[in-house]
Parts: sequence; structure tokens; C-alpha cells
Amino acid sequence: MDFEILSPSEQLAEFLRGQLYQGTWTEALPGTPTLAAELGVDRKTIMAAYNILEDEGILKSQGAGRPRRINLPSRSVHSRLNIQMFPYEDSDMQRDFVLQMIHEIKIASHQFTTAEKSLVDMGMDVNRVARYVSRNKADAYLVGPAASREVLEWFAAKEQPTFAIFGRRRQVSIASVGPNKELAIRKAVSRLVELGHQRIVYLAREERRKPNPGYIEQCYLDELQCHGISAGSYNLPDWKDTPASFHECIASLFRHTPPTAIILDESQFYIAAQQQLSQMGLVVPRDVSLICSDAQPLFDWCQPAISHIRWDAQPVIRETLRWIRRVAQGKKDLRKAVYTPSEFVEGGTIGPAAGAT
Repeated sequence: MDFEILSPSEQLAEFLRGQLYQGTWTEALPGTPTLAAELGVDRKTIMAAYNILEDEGILKSQGAGRPRRINLPSRSVHSRLNIQMFPYEDSDMQRDFVLQMIHEIKIASHQFTTAEKSLVDMGMDVNRVARYVSRNKADAYLVGPAASREVLEWFAAKEQPTFAIFGRRRQVSIASVGPNKELAIRKAVSRLVELGHQRIVYLAREERRKPNPGYIEQCYLDELQCHGISAGSYNLPDWKDTPASFHECIASLFRHTPPTAIILDESQFYIAAQQQLSQMGLVVPRDVSLICSDAQPLFDWCQPAISHIRWDAQPVIRETLRWIRRVAQGKKDLRKAVYTPSEFVEGGTIGPAAGAT
């Protein structure tokens, strides 16, 4: 995933928003010249930030030459949420976009806590999640990045507002955000087929495959079928969510009918797979092509460049913060799913299928 900072006007809007909710100004904002001098920011950036806040309804213009009136809903200044996040796994809390999101939540003066155990540590067990929530109440919940459909359905049935970040949220009545990888995964498969690949495998987490393939996984299988490749368990193999099972799955793939291309669900799987293949004497992409269906900043340092699916984190952050503001203002938890675009980035880790003419 590429990490991109907010534009100057968006950063300033986030800062001013936090100050408004804290009650720094109560009736009107200072004029543009005054604020420019106080913050050391040019007037053009301040005007752009004011426009963002006007679009949100937080500020109201009173005409040229007059300060903008503050228009916070009556409950907003006093409504500070206790927000609890259930990460998919502990390492999620170190992802750049999650750290930026937490920073913005705290700027808005909300209390933020992380569940003591990740969803993976809880075995994605709804009963364990329910017991934890009963002992650790919160005003609103963030679930993810990524969660099983069963976990999201349980949160969706709760009275407390819940927002899903990624995960199997399709057909679940829950507010959510995440990239739409359908076109990107289809393009990746099509490109592999163009290069002569017929034995293509996708290694995805267990909850992405059970009780049936997730939306993106199904798109992958459908795209194989579109190219005349009979898709089955070979293309989306079963393995337990442990390092030992992952490595055994890869070893078993190469015992009988070796794949010529592998798509890996996450960056850690990509790195682990590439290391194992190297130990097996296989060279990427000469012997097997590799694609990661996600991205990480460390990919920029790799040679050859890693083929991957890229998406912009900023819309994910903005939509999450927008949902929190609505809840803090006493608005209903709108059950709406937001899908942001993604793209397939071809790198040097894919090439012609071994033996293809």
C-alpha cells in the first residue's frame, strides 16, 4: 500500500475541525489574515480548508469580508466518543494508514483503545468477541482491517455503531470502507493468461475462502473460467492460517502439478513464499510468476519491482473519520458501504510461463 499524506488544505481542515470540536472558537472563525499570521499558512491554503469545512456544513459563509460562522450541531462540541478498534492482527496497528487514522481520531479528542487481542488471536470466534465486548463497552467500534463475515454480521446486529474497514462486508448491513479490487484482480489474471499461464494459484486466508469464496476470490475464479481455465480447489487451495500450514501448502503445490503463477493475498505471504521458493531452487519469474494482491512501501525498494494491486489509503482514512464525525454529532449510523478504486501494477515478478511458446 502506498502511503500518501493529506494535501496542505486537507491537513489544515483536519486541524481546524479538531479545534472546532474542542471549542477553541465558539461563534465564528478568525478572519483569513489573522489565521494566516497565527498558523504561518498562506491565505490560499486557508481558503481551501474553509471550503472543505463549508462543504461539510461545519462552517457557514456570511458574505465577503465577514468571518465564517461556526455551525456545529448542538451535541457535537460535547460528544466525545469512546472508540474501540478490533484489528485483524496485531501488526495492523503499525500500518501507516492506521497510525494516521488513530492520530486524527485523537486530534478530534475522542478516546481510542485497541482490543487486547486481535481477531486472529480470538480465532475469529464470534462468541469470544461477544464476551470481550460485554466486558469492554465502547460508544463505537472499528473492525478491521479485515474480518470474517460472521464477525461483521454480529457487530452489525449490535445497537452500538460499528464501522468495518475492509473484510467480508458485502451483503452485510454495516457501514464500511475498502478498496474494490475486482477490476484489478481480473486484469492481473488476464495478463498472466496473455503470458501463457494456465496453472494459476491464489493463496488467500481461510476466512476469505470459507464457507465460500469471498467476492474478490470469486472474481478471480470467474476470470479463470472466462479464459477457458477450469477453476477448482487447485486454484484456491485450502490451508490453515498458520506459517506451518502455509509453507506446507506451497510445498505440496510443487510436488505434482507445479503452478506457473501464484497470487498472494498479503505482503507477508508474498515475502514468505518468495523465500521458500528460493530455498527450493526456483527463480522468480523464470520458474514461477508472483503477484501480491496488496502493496507495501517496502515494495518500492525491491528489484525487480513486485507486481501488485495498489490502492490509495487516503479515501479510506477520510471515510472512516467522516463516519466518526457523524456518529459524534448524534446522527444515525448510516449502513453504507464505500468502495474505493484500485489498480494492477505490473512489475518484474511476472513473465512468460515456463515452457510456453
